[in-house]
Amino acid sequence: MSTVGADAGAATATLFEALAWRLRARQPGARLGRQRGRQRGAGDAFADVAPLMRWPDPRRIDLRRSALDPFGEVFVRRFETPAAVDVTVLLDWSGSLAASAAADRRAMAAILAAGLAQAAARAGDRVSIVAAPGDGAAVMIRPPTRRADADAILDALAALPPRGGDAEPLRAAAAETPLRGALVFLVSDFELSPEALDDVLGTLDGRDVVPLWLRDTGLDRIAPRWGVSEIVDPETGAARLALTRPALARRHAAARVAAAAALETVFAAHGRAPIMLADQIDVAELAAALGEAAL
Repeated sequence: MSTVGADAGAATATLFEALAWRLRARQPGARLGRQRGRQRGAGDAFADVAPLMRWPDPRRIDLRRSALDPFGEVFVRRFETPAAVDVTVLLDWSGSLAASAAADRRAMAAILAAGLAQAAARAGDRVSIVAAPGDGAAVMIRPPTRRADADAILDALAALPPRGGDAEPLRAAAAETPLRGALVFLVSDFELSPEALDDVLGTLDGRDVVPLWLRDTGLDRIAPRWGVSEIVDPETGAARLALTRPALARRHAAARVAAAAALETVFAAHGRAPIMLADQIDVAELAAALGEAAL
């Protein structure tokens, strides 16, 4: 695996195929996938034992359990049928995504969407991609499907400029995500107020959610010197000229740290641990973080 920059294209999305996610709860449904399933049948993971009369499969007789039964009943071993889930990649497509200093978070979000679609398709999961601008209804970039088309996903997102600053469309899109047998990747720069983030996460309560936090470290600092510099507003992406000085740089850095800490408090209150992606996407680190995610 390797590091993926903002200039990566569709071919690079194949690097994400090795990503995997494991949900703790057994999943419903008959579509074969990689998650623990509720159904019994073919599979490698032992589930339980059942009387042979109720589960007539003599190939899997459990000799030890049968020998220990005081009534002489014969038991067979049952295995879980691995199940697929429905994956939703929910993109916060508000105007702040266009703010850029050290990174192109819009490109990072697009690559993530295409890459996660590739990984889901490889796992047998259906995936849908939804982009929520900050000034209107969410846009269905990719309806639920088990086919991944990275080129089409990247083209569709390239044609949709990030805009607006209202978090309500993101919250409304979150409310439309499936509640059971599903996984939601919430991709955002999280340039939100704590109250707005609380509303979004509250809407997603009860779902399996992985927040992916796109960070541009260049927005966290301004030049610590006397002079005139261009400063990018992290929330709107608007640039302005300002007289900079060391004290202003310190206040700006402290404000950014405080804002991030306030959001982390909200995440913790909802039992969510966001995966940080700073300036670029390290696929190996992302895979490791997904492996440790509490789902």
